[in-house]
Amino acid sequence: NNSYKELSILGQAVIGTPELCQSIIMCILTGFSWSDTAVCHRCSSLLWPVCKQIIANNQMSEEAAQHVFMSILSGLQLHGQHESCQSSLLSLALAFYETLRQKFPCLTNIMQHIPDVDQQLITSLEEKLNS
Repeated sequence: NNSYKELSILGQAVIGTPELCQSIIMCILTGFSWSDTAVCHRCSSLLWPVCKQIIANNQMSEEAAQHVFMSILSGLQLHGQHESCQSSLLSLALAFYETLRQKFPCLTNIMQHIPDVDQQLITSLEEKLNS
């Protein structure tokens, strides 16, 4: 997605340091649970560049992917009534899902367990992403 900024060389080095990376990602994800739309918006713009670097460094585990995806979806549940947050979180969720769904099928499983989600919509999304 072109609306996301790239990490600087320092940012790449920090994310490449496991001791720092986990704290940074947890800090960003915690922002989604705050009742503050400005914080949510900032966190959603920070998360994808950080995740892209973690993926590039081959540091994304299945457990981490599940936690990040569920945090994005929880943020969407909390902030979805605000149009700007809804837009940025949906874009973030789609970018994350599209990039990691084949490596981590558990992400599809997470979507299938969301209450009141039409399973046909998930199937349709998969078909579109596969074409």
